[in-house]
Amino acid sequence: NNISDLTGIEDFAALNHLNCYGNLLASINVTQNSALKILQCTYNQLTSLNVTQNVDLTELSCAANQLTNLDVTQNSELTFLNCANNLLTSLDVTQNNLIDTFYCGLNQLTSLNVTQNTDLIILSCFTNLFLTSLDVSQNILLTKLYCEENALTELDVSQNDELILLNCGANQLTCLNVKNGNNINFLPNGLSAGLNPGLTCIEVDDPIWSAANWPNFDSSSLY
Repeated sequence: NNISDLTGIEDFAALNHLNCYGNLLASINVTQNSALKILQCTYNQLTSLNVTQNVDLTELSCAANQLTNLDVTQNSELTFLNCANNLLTSLDVTQNNLIDTFYCGLNQLTSLNVTQNTDLIILSCFTNLFLTSLDVSQNILLTKLYCEENALTELDVSQNDELILLNCGANQLTCLNVKNGNNINFLPNGLSAGLNPGLTCIEVDDPIWSAANWPNFDSSSLY
C-alpha cells in the first residue's frame, strides 16, 4: 500500500502480529510492542531494525531490506527467521536454540555458527560469497540445506541422516561427504554439487545408485 511511515504503532501495547510486508518503510519502531510474537516486514527499505525488546518473538521475516546489522540474541523464542537478501556481514544465532527454519542467503556473511541450533530443519545460506566454512554436524534434524554460491572448501553432512535435499553447487569444494545412510530417501535430483571444479570425489552411500539418481555434478567428479 506504499506506506512509508508507521509512527504510532508503538502505542499498540497488546499487538502480537504485525505484517507490513511490501511497503516503503525506511524505519519502524517496535521497541514498545513487547507482546509481539510475529513480525513480517519483508520487502521494505529498512536500514535498521531493533527487536531486542521483543523477547516473545517466535517469527521474524525481515528479508529484502537494506539491513547491515541484526541483533536477535534476545529473541530466544524464535522458531522462524528469514533475514535473506540484506547487507549483513555477521549474524549471531547462538542464542536462538529453537529455530527450525532459517533463511540468511543473499547477504555478505563471512561466518555462520549454527552448532547451537539443534532444532534446525531447513537452512538456507546461499550466496554469501565470503562464507568459507559451515559446520552442520550438530543439526541432526536437518532435512534441507541450501548452501550454493558460497566459498566453502569442504562440507560434511554424514551426521545429517534426515537430509533429503542438498544444494552445494558453485562453491570451492574439494571434499564433500554425503554418506549419511539416507541417500536413498533424497528427493529426486536431491543432490546438486556442480560447479565445484576442484571436487574430484563425493562420498556417498552407494556410488552406482548415486550416479543413476544424482546427475547434477561436474564431469571431473566421481561418486
